[in-house]
Amino acid sequence: MELRLLSESDLHSLLSFEIGNRQWFEAYIDPRAETFYSVDGVREHITECLSLYRSQEMLPMLIVDGGGEIVGRINLRDIDMQNRSAYLGYRIGEAFTNRGLAKRAVKELIAQIAHLNLKALIAYVSADNIASQKVLQHNGFLPIKNHEDYVLIKGIFVDCIEYHHSL
Repeated sequence: MELRLLSESDLHSLLSFEIGNRQWFEAYIDPRAETFYSVDGVREHITECLSLYRSQEMLPMLIVDGGGEIVGRINLRDIDMQNRSAYLGYRIGEAFTNRGLAKRAVKELIAQIAHLNLKALIAYVSADNIASQKVLQHNGFLPIKNHEDYVLIKGIFVDCIEYHHSL
């Protein structure tokens, strides 16, 4: 497993990954717009991510296996160099769960961003997503605050837990 920066050449493999895992992801997070699930939609997404990367507001990474297959995504968003903080997000494809990939990816990302001199990472996880909570806790994140009815998923408001990690 390795992390690498998202690139324009990932268009078709990323589209395949997202379509193949759409139902799995939408069980845990807000669904993407229908228009995302097309060549043009993913191309626009990659362009936006790379634009935010160039302005140092985002770090869009792919989690790939030894053969180069996308097995997940991990990113920092809303990077705030003034406050030295960023929000962490990640997702692992359904066929690749329960292998410790998320734990390893978060650990690797933390190591790779040392040069950014961030002081804190922030992550939100649904209160019923125990696996993701374990990933964060394993990597030194601490639960800070419970947020009731924080996000709407499939028409149901879901409670979330805010986690912080001091770097």
